[in-house]
Amino acid sequence: MTFQNELSDFHGDAVTVGLYLMSKPDEGAARALHRAALQARGREGLVGRATDPDRLHLTLVPFMLGDDWLRQSKQIEAALKDWRAPVFRASVDRIHSFKGGGRLPLVATSGMGLGGFHELRAGLVSALDQAGVEHFASKRFNPHVTLLRDPKAVVPTLIEPASWEVRSVQLVLSVIEARRHIVLSEWALSPLAEDGGAA
Repeated sequence: MTFQNELSDFHGDAVTVGLYLMSKPDEGAARALHRAALQARGREGLVGRATDPDRLHLTLVPFMLGDDWLRQSKQIEAALKDWRAPVFRASVDRIHSFKGGGRLPLVATSGMGLGGFHELRAGLVSALDQAGVEHFASKRFNPHVTLLRDPKAVVPTLIEPASWEVRSVQLVLSVIEARRHIVLSEWALSPLAEDGGAA
């Protein structure tokens, strides 16, 4: 199904679309994170809607979506044609709200850090920069999974750890109003050899 066909399913006066490179937790971890969001919602008296499990993700590189989205996606695909990265394991064990105003993101993070995502993102940004592809990857990067947004701030709270193997990176169009992710491309990470290195 084409991007235009997907958008035609959403009937609204305006459609807000974002373009991102992202990584998603596997099904089991996504269910665990969704459960943690619902538990926090009840415990803290939050009113924000918990993100659906199939839309939970960790944003790696955001892009400004131009008028010619197809050409833009092809440029990104070409830039990452020879890009490689190894599979690694990720785990989150706590939640907290980001500071700010309005609807604050309630995010899942790790007390031990998520170093694998720093290396993954650095490789992606390097490949995009070498190809001259514009992006909005800031120098500061705090890997996290957004569980919901709510006006009330939640202090750091431990949750049951959710772990998964990071096996791919996806180029995704996010249709905000329709709460839908449209996967344009996907890059599999290299499996690990028995000695722990990339095969």
